[in-house]
Amino acid sequence: MTEETMLNLNRVTSFSDSLRAYIIVLDGEEFGQIRAGESFNITISPGEHQIFLKIDWCRSNILVFTARPGAEISLNCGSSLTGWRILLAYLYIFLWRDQYLWIREGPKIVSMPPRELPTISKRMKLVLLIVFVIYALSFVIEPVMRARLELLPQSVSPQSLTIMKGIGIFLSILGLIMPWVIQRFLSRKSMMMNRSRQETLTLLFGYIFLISPIIYGLTLFHSGIPLAELYYFVGASIIMGIGWGTYNYVNG
Repeated sequence: MTEETMLNLNRVTSFSDSLRAYIIVLDGEEFGQIRAGESFNITISPGEHQIFLKIDWCRSNILVFTARPGAEISLNCGSSLTGWRILLAYLYIFLWRDQYLWIREGPKIVSMPPRELPTISKRMKLVLLIVFVIYALSFVIEPVMRARLELLPQSVSPQSLTIMKGIGIFLSILGLIMPWVIQRFLSRKSMMMNRSRQETLTLLFGYIFLISPIIYGLTLFHSGIPLAELYYFVGASIIMGIGWGTYNYVNG
């Protein structure tokens, strides 16, 4: 009687695809699915085998291995979109589709389940708040320098400028309430999303929307609004950004 080989597949935890399962394809057949932080055990016959993972139209490298009778084989797998590589997501999705995931042989990599990942520390939240305030204040430098150098803004008709200012005020108000809208939306998804990812997305999208009024205000300044009116957009974003950052710091 031929002894079978135990195959143990372990998926490491990462933010990418943390809510989705990978399909296990062994010797051309789908054998099951594996989620973040899970292990998948299966007995296979001795001999040469091929295994890879797939998700949608993307997959991992094809791993060829030899199973010896009575032995135990340990494999690890995960997403390639970790660390700085997440910036290359579109390349992995459309060009490097066979490298979107990875699988390799080796001792089991121990990683924390998605819901037990560490949350953003208060120190980091404070750093992000300070960076946001400095970034927002930097938008005051250029207008002041232009005013001192008497560099005139572009010529725009008063009617067009009035319309642009009205749109700017509307977008500013929308931008200032979006962080709380996003937080409320993500809180409803809290049962499906680990807390660390929820906090990261909340802070990221919150600060992105809070900086948008400043960008629009600077655009209006180049179109002819006075420097004092630009300060409305900068001041509103800074005040609400401090409120937003303090709220997350206190409740973190």
